[in-house]
Amino acid sequence: MRLALPFARIASSLLGDVAAFRGWTVEEAARRMAGARDERNRLWTEAAPKVESERDSLYSSLGELDLLKYAEWHRKDRDKHELHDRMVGLALKERLSVIDCGGGIGDTTLAFAGNGLEVTYVDFAGPCSDFAHFRWKRHGCQGRVRRILWLTSGATSSCCDPADTCS
Repeated sequence: MRLALPFARIASSLLGDVAAFRGWTVEEAARRMAGARDERNRLWTEAAPKVESERDSLYSSLGELDLLKYAEWHRKDRDKHELHDRMVGLALKERLSVIDCGGGIGDTTLAFAGNGLEVTYVDFAGPCSDFAHFRWKRHGCQGRVRRILWLTSGATSSCCDPADTCS
Protein backbone atom coordinates (compact mmCIF):
# COMPACT_ATOMS: atom_id res chain seq x y z
CA MET A 1 0.00 0.00 0.00
CA ARG A 2 1.31 3.43 -0.95
CA LEU A 3 1.11 5.82 1.99
CA ALA A 4 0.40 9.55 1.71
CA LEU A 5 3.02 10.20 4.39
CA PRO A 6 5.62 7.40 4.60
CA PHE A 7 7.72 7.25 7.76
CA ALA A 8 10.93 7.94 5.86
CA ARG A 9 9.55 11.39 5.02
CA ILE A 10 8.57 11.96 8.66
CA ALA A 11 12.07 10.99 9.77
CA SER A 12 13.76 13.12 7.11
CA SER A 13 11.80 16.17 8.32
CA LEU A 14 13.02 15.80 11.92
CA LEU A 15 16.13 17.94 11.58
CA GLY A 16 14.22 20.83 10.01
CA ASP A 17 11.36 20.42 12.47
CA VAL A 18 13.70 20.58 15.48
CA ALA A 19 15.44 23.65 14.04
CA ALA A 20 12.12 25.43 13.41
CA PHE A 21 10.72 24.47 16.83
CA ARG A 22 13.75 25.74 18.73
CA GLY A 23 14.54 28.71 16.44
CA TRP A 24 17.94 27.28 15.48
CA THR A 25 19.66 26.84 12.16
CA VAL A 26 19.60 23.33 10.74
CA GLU A 27 23.34 23.12 11.41
CA GLU A 28 22.84 24.04 15.09
CA ALA A 29 20.05 21.48 15.43
CA ALA A 30 22.26 18.77 13.87
CA ARG A 31 25.14 19.60 16.23
CA ARG A 32 22.94 19.52 19.32
CA MET A 33 21.13 16.35 18.28
CA ALA A 34 24.43 14.55 17.67
CA GLY A 35 25.58 14.95 21.29
CA ALA A 36 22.24 14.74 23.08
CA ARG A 37 22.11 10.99 23.73
CA ASP A 38 25.46 10.77 25.49
CA GLU A 39 24.86 13.94 27.51
CA ARG A 40 21.35 12.87 28.56
CA ASN A 41 22.52 9.40 29.59
CA ARG A 42 25.49 10.85 31.52
CA LEU A 43 23.22 13.19 33.49
CA TRP A 44 20.71 10.41 34.21
CA THR A 45 23.46 8.08 35.43
CA GLU A 46 25.01 10.77 37.64
CA ALA A 47 21.65 11.63 39.22
CA ALA A 48 20.66 7.96 39.70
CA PRO A 49 17.05 8.68 40.74
CA LYS A 50 15.80 6.23 43.36
CA VAL A 51 12.20 7.28 43.96
CA GLU A 52 9.39 8.45 41.70
CA SER A 53 9.64 12.12 42.70
CA GLU A 54 13.37 12.14 41.86
CA ARG A 55 12.65 10.45 38.53
CA ASP A 56 9.88 12.94 37.70
CA SER A 57 12.10 15.89 38.58
CA LEU A 58 15.00 14.56 36.52
CA TYR A 59 12.73 13.69 33.60
CA SER A 60 11.42 17.27 33.60
CA SER A 61 14.91 18.77 33.74
CA LEU A 62 16.16 16.61 30.84
CA GLY A 63 13.22 17.41 28.57
CA GLU A 64 15.12 19.16 25.79
CA LEU A 65 17.88 16.53 25.80
CA ASP A 66 15.20 13.83 25.52
CA LEU A 67 13.67 15.65 22.58
CA LEU A 68 17.03 15.91 20.81
CA LYS A 69 18.01 12.33 21.66
CA TYR A 70 14.78 10.85 20.33
CA ALA A 71 14.80 13.04 17.21
CA GLU A 72 18.30 11.84 16.34
CA TRP A 73 17.47 8.19 17.04
CA HIS A 74 14.20 8.19 15.09
CA ARG A 75 15.86 9.95 12.17
CA LYS A 76 18.34 7.10 11.78
CA ASP A 77 16.41 3.96 12.82
CA ARG A 78 15.48 2.34 9.47
CA ASP A 79 13.74 -0.62 11.19
CA LYS A 80 11.39 1.85 12.85
CA HIS A 81 10.55 3.32 9.43
CA GLU A 82 9.51 -0.03 7.98
CA LEU A 83 7.55 -1.06 11.08
CA HIS A 84 5.57 2.20 11.15
CA ASP A 85 4.67 1.96 7.47
CA ARG A 86 3.41 -1.62 7.91
CA MET A 87 1.33 -0.70 10.97
CA VAL A 88 -0.14 2.37 9.26
CA GLY A 89 -1.05 0.23 6.26
CA LEU A 90 -2.80 -2.29 8.49
CA ALA A 91 -4.67 0.42 10.41
CA LEU A 92 -5.82 1.99 7.14
CA LYS A 93 -6.98 -1.37 5.78
CA GLU A 94 -8.94 -2.10 8.98
CA ARG A 95 -10.10 1.54 9.42
CA LEU A 96 -8.77 1.67 12.97
CA SER A 97 -8.31 4.57 15.34
CA VAL A 98 -5.04 4.58 17.27
CA ILE A 99 -3.83 5.31 20.81
CA ASP A 100 -0.17 6.32 21.06
CA CYS A 101 0.72 5.88 24.76
CA GLY A 102 4.12 7.29 25.64
CA GLY A 103 3.99 9.24 22.37
CA GLY A 104 7.20 11.20 22.98
CA ILE A 105 8.14 13.39 20.01
CA GLY A 106 5.01 12.33 18.17
CA ASP A 107 6.44 10.33 15.25
CA THR A 108 3.99 7.47 15.64
CA THR A 109 1.06 9.84 15.98
CA LEU A 110 2.25 11.78 12.93
CA ALA A 111 2.60 8.56 10.92
CA PHE A 112 -1.01 7.56 11.56
CA ALA A 113 -2.63 11.03 11.52
CA GLY A 114 -0.63 12.07 8.47
CA ASN A 115 -2.23 9.17 6.64
CA GLY A 116 -5.78 10.12 7.61
CA LEU A 117 -6.34 8.14 10.80
CA GLU A 118 -7.68 9.47 14.11
CA VAL A 119 -5.08 9.26 16.90
CA THR A 120 -5.09 9.83 20.65
CA TYR A 121 -1.64 10.86 21.86
CA VAL A 122 -0.80 10.32 25.54
CA ASP A 123 2.40 11.43 27.28
CA PHE A 124 3.83 13.68 29.97
CA ALA A 125 3.64 17.42 29.44
CA GLY A 126 6.98 18.92 28.46
CA PRO A 127 9.31 19.66 25.56
CA CYS A 128 8.71 16.35 23.76
CA SER A 129 4.92 16.69 23.77
CA ASP A 130 5.19 20.39 22.86
CA PHE A 131 7.40 19.43 19.91
CA ALA A 132 4.96 16.70 18.89
CA HIS A 133 2.10 19.22 18.85
CA PHE A 134 4.24 21.64 16.81
CA ARG A 135 4.94 18.91 14.25
CA TRP A 136 1.29 17.91 13.83
CA LYS A 137 0.44 21.53 13.10
CA ARG A 138 3.44 21.93 10.79
CA HIS A 139 2.47 18.81 8.82
CA GLY A 140 -1.22 19.71 8.73
CA CYS A 141 -2.71 16.83 10.68
CA GLN A 142 -3.42 18.30 14.13
CA GLY A 143 -7.17 18.02 13.45
CA ARG A 144 -6.92 14.23 13.60
CA VAL A 145 -5.06 14.18 16.95
CA ARG A 146 -6.51 14.28 20.44
CA ARG A 147 -3.74 15.10 22.92
CA ILE A 148 -3.89 13.90 26.51
CA LEU A 149 -1.07 15.04 28.78
CA TRP A 150 -0.03 13.73 32.17
CA LEU A 151 0.85 16.56 34.49
CA THR A 152 3.13 15.53 37.34
CA SER A 153 3.62 17.36 40.58
CA GLY A 154 5.53 15.62 43.32
CA ALA A 155 4.01 12.24 44.02
CA THR A 156 0.70 12.96 42.27
CA SER A 157 -0.24 12.91 38.62
CA SER A 158 -3.30 14.13 36.83
CA CYS A 159 -4.45 13.83 33.28
CA CYS A 160 -5.85 16.55 31.10
CA ASP A 161 -7.01 16.94 27.55
CA PRO A 162 -5.65 20.34 26.43
CA ALA A 163 -8.67 20.83 24.16
CA ASP A 164 -10.91 20.69 27.24
CA THR A 165 -9.01 22.19 30.16
CA CYS A 166 -5.38 22.97 29.37
CA SER A 167 -3.98 25.78 27.26
